[in-house]
Amino acid sequence: MAWIVTGVIVVIMLIASLEAPALWKASKFKELTLFLLLMCGAGILSVLEALQFPLPNPLEWINTTFEPLNQAIYSVFE
Repeated sequence: MAWIVTGVIVVIMLIASLEAPALWKASKFKELTLFLLLMCGAGILSVLEALQFPLPNPLEWINTTFEPLNQAIYSVFE
């Protein structure tokens, strides 16, 4: 499993080293900041997934949010 985590980190660093200098030279600091934040987030999620950490499922959040609406609609049509 350590090899998987190392591979994920190496790939993220490779992508960042290819993309970040171009953004820096073009003085696109907002885009560079967003790029680095998204890469860090993706890296953290990838490492957690590689370590088989139980990650939350966004579909469960959506289901929890809309379940009362679902029950209200069903009660109207019963």
